[in-house]
Amino acid sequence: MKSFVCIPYTRTQCLVDMHSNCVLAYFGKGKITYIDFPDNLINQYQAFTEADMTYLKSKGFDEKFTTLEKGVKDYLDWLSKNT
Repeated sequence: MKSFVCIPYTRTQCLVDMHSNCVLAYFGKGKITYIDFPDNLINQYQAFTEADMTYLKSKGFDEKFTTLEKGVKDYLDWLSKNT
């Protein structure tokens, strides 16, 4: 991958939301298949992450955040043009 995309957003969403609301909508097809999480990875995986934007905002950041849906769509558009 040649680029890194940071998509700050202000609400908690899970990967299933991203996949079903963004990726499946983008391609217009697909299917989610669930598998059991490997036991040997449970203590090595962070199941929940949410940034606290208080410090960033306290330093004057006042830009509007991109929604996850728009950020994923923009990234998929970029990928389709650049790969």
